[in-house]
Parts: sequence; structure tokens; C-alpha cells
Amino acid sequence: MTVKSIPPFQPDGQPVPAVPPTIPGHSLSSPTGLPLASGLLAWDGDEKATTVRFGAAQASFIFQVSNVSPGPVTITSVQSSWGCAVAKLPQIPWTLIPGAKGTIDVVMNLAEKSGINIKNLIINTERGFKNLTVRTNIQLPPPAGAMKQTDRAKNLQIATANRQAILHGECAACHSIPAINKTGAELYQAACSICHEAVRRADSVPDLKKLQKQTDANCWRTWITSSVQGKLMPAFSIENGGILNPVQIDSLVKYLTENISSAPPASLAPTPSR
Repeated sequence: MTVKSIPPFQPDGQPVPAVPPTIPGHSLSSPTGLPLASGLLAWDGDEKATTVRFGAAQASFIFQVSNVSPGPVTITSVQSSWGCAVAKLPQIPWTLIPGAKGTIDVVMNLAEKSGINIKNLIINTERGFKNLTVRTNIQLPPPAGAMKQTDRAKNLQIATANRQAILHGECAACHSIPAINKTGAELYQAACSICHEAVRRADSVPDLKKLQKQTDANCWRTWITSSVQGKLMPAFSIENGGILNPVQIDSLVKYLTENISSAPPASLAPTPSR
């Protein structure tokens, strides 16, 4: 759709360079043209911030905008940094007549994120662009050893109903987020030892260093990638609804193969003395 409007002018009489339309939610790039001049649109703030609990799926923000100029102003498009911050407008293009007010809702996707996350938005108009910022502070997860018995029982019920649930929602604070961008030994400590080497290890969770069966790379890969239906352990590969990419899985298989002892074949096991 082509937006027809009277060519805007700066105070010096020179026309404002046109801002090319962009795809909403597209990765942020350097804006073209000039910043939106003051006295056209009034905002209730250039930055919005919020704090959310660890494991929250998203954070929401609202920007209030009003047209304080004597003529209409049209928002032609919105750019966001990466795709995890999406701005929702009543429509695109969105024309605000003099005195009109409205809101721009912004949703930041927090999947697999931690700490402080800052995303930028460029609001493009036919009279220039406006920069907005959203900031989310994700609270630190509780210590792993702080889980109460009631919480453990609840998590067991959740895992029994859906074994993948342990990697999402509130459980992600301990079982998913710490594994982000980790490989090898660090990944094992973050994603495996939390359950298999826990001080209060559940009876249903085996001690990997005391397994009474043979293991090899194929065995470890199968368990990590897809696990086994009917078991409480989730499938960790991304393609099976998990959190680990192929590089992470390869590194974990290598670590387990080289560092976790395998029980000897039955034929080679020592014969019990009579």
C-alpha cells in the first residue's frame, strides 16, 4: 500500500528524506533519514523497563503516543532488534490526526534468556524516525539445593504427565537456562549433574558414574537426543522439543564417552567368589 501525504519540511525549509518502509519485526539496521523533529509526536517515555521472574516466557511494554502537531503524522513501519521484540500497532500504516492518541504494545520473547536484556525499536514515519528502547531484568534463579520436598513432588507429577515440561516454564530456570551456549564439561555440569549428581537425587534418576550397563557414544547420543518414551528423562535435542543444538549434543556425547566409566561386558566381569 502506498502512503500519500504532503511532503514534510524541516524548520530550514528543506524536505525530510524519505524513510523506506521495512518489515515489522525485521532485524534492526541503521535508520535512514533524520530523527523525528520535536513538536510532532509526544511520547510517555523513550525507554520502558520491567523485572520478571526467572523462566518467564515474555515481557510486555506499552508506549503512549499522541500527535501534538497541527497536521497528520503517519507511522509507516517498525523495525526491531532481532526478532525477539515485536511491536504491535493498530495498523500499518497508522495515521494519527492532530490530537489523536494511541498505544504501541511491545512484547519481548524471553525464551532461553537471562540477566538484563535490552532491545531497540525504530518507529519510522514519513517525517523521520523515533528510537525506543525496552529493557527486561530477569531475576536470578533460586539455588538448586533450595527445592522443597513439596516442589520436588510437584515437578515429578509434571514430568510424569509431560517429560518435556521440565525444560520449560518455571522448571527452565534450573534445567534449561543454565545450559545456554555451554558445551562439554560445562554443559554436563549445567544440564546433567543437576539431576544425576544431586545431593538429594531422586530414586528414579540414575547415578551415571555407577551405571550397571555398558555405554558408548551411540548409547549416550540416543539418550540425550530422544531419550525413551515412558521415561521421565526428556528429549534434549531441539528437533525433539528440547534445548540442545547438534554442536552441544556432540560435545556432551564426547564428554560422557571420555569421562563416564562403562560397566564391563557380562562375559568379562569378574566371577563372584563362592
